[in-house]
Amino acid sequence: MTAIVSFQGRPPAQAVAYLEDKVVGGRFSFDWRDVDREEHLRAFVVAKAMTADILADLHGGLLTAIKEGQGGAKFAREITPLLQAKGWWGKALQADPETGVQQLVQLGSPARLRTIFDVNMRMAHAAGRWERFTRSAATRPFLTYHHTRQERPRPEHVVWDGITLPIGHIFWSTHYCPNGWGCKCFITSERSGAAVTSQAELERLGVGETTTYRNKRTGEVRQVPVGIDPGFDYNVGQARMANFVPPPVPERQRPAVQGERLPRSLPAAPRPRALPSGVRLREDLGGGDAQTVFEAFSKVLGTGEGEVFVDRAQVPLVIGRRIFERHTADGISTGAKDHLVGRAAYAEILAQAIKDPDEIWHSLQSRGDSSSMLVRNYVAWINAGDRREAFVASFHSREGLWWGTTAYPPGKRKKPSDQRNQTDGAFRVGALVYRRKE
Repeated sequence: MTAIVSFQGRPPAQAVAYLEDKVVGGRFSFDWRDVDREEHLRAFVVAKAMTADILADLHGGLLTAIKEGQGGAKFAREITPLLQAKGWWGKALQADPETGVQQLVQLGSPARLRTIFDVNMRMAHAAGRWERFTRSAATRPFLTYHHTRQERPRPEHVVWDGITLPIGHIFWSTHYCPNGWGCKCFITSERSGAAVTSQAELERLGVGETTTYRNKRTGEVRQVPVGIDPGFDYNVGQARMANFVPPPVPERQRPAVQGERLPRSLPAAPRPRALPSGVRLREDLGGGDAQTVFEAFSKVLGTGEGEVFVDRAQVPLVIGRRIFERHTADGISTGAKDHLVGRAAYAEILAQAIKDPDEIWHSLQSRGDSSSMLVRNYVAWINAGDRREAFVASFHSREGLWWGTTAYPPGKRKKPSDQRNQTDGAFRVGALVYRRKE
């Protein structure tokens, strides 16, 4: 049996990769319940850290800590001055992006830094250990649950101490550590011949009992095993391996897109949904007047020229008529986009694609002058009633803000397969940072 998990010393490569692979700034979280379970695999978020620079500081500090084997005290000591200098410290008024209501919230503090360090390190090491467990499963096919002594132990975790089951048992899909805030339980692998816990014993211990959990932020309702905190009721190692295993044939992205697609295998596109109430095909718009098209577009968003719209991932976007205009390299408008006549009828649907997208993709792409730009693509599958079902919008990062660059229905109108192929190849690239729950 190996010793209790330690965050110090030479870090496992898999644990480092877990943190390195996360996208910083692709998504924000006002409340820890905004981003749940597997969604943490691709997006690095910290509740109330609503700007990319704060997230970058925290992410960089954690990466340094895990690579150098630092403890939580040193991590906090080095990151605290950076956070204080940027004003992310103590209590402050902050608007909830979901409601717009100002709240007095806790930003950085010694207690919060301890939690941030503990949760991220435990999840990173848990993901890395699971990968190693699966690689050695031929000679060590069993796993054992170990509870550690604490001042206020969870009764269920104490009961699970010593449970030994095959690595493929469903128990490990929900009870793989950590199993809650501050949980210090750990798992070890065992050789063949280990005494396996019987099904009768599992039932006697109450394994399999669940309680109903309703996420008050998202409205999702699910069953969570008794004794496990919501958000920890999954196996981070299994989820990571399922998410990052490359497909049999590598899926190529546009040459301009830097890095691999995450997840590496492109998820199946959802079935097109019906037009929502208040959104319709606007064939009456007809012409190529950018201002008229923008007015229909902005009415659905509820956001006017130059105003900020906060998307489903709590990232602020600057909304403007420029999304339907051509511009010089200096950003000066030279009139409506050449194909605006063909896009005008979809103005309201394109706004809905930003307001309630099926997916948001975040990527770093190369320019023709060898520089790079961050691109944020919104993808929605909506039945427009005229054999159009794919709708996209793109925003580019400039001066710390996201600015709309284009919005249109890709592909040929009467060929849904062509629409999907063009959407997959040009817009479903980079890292998937948000996916709509059906």
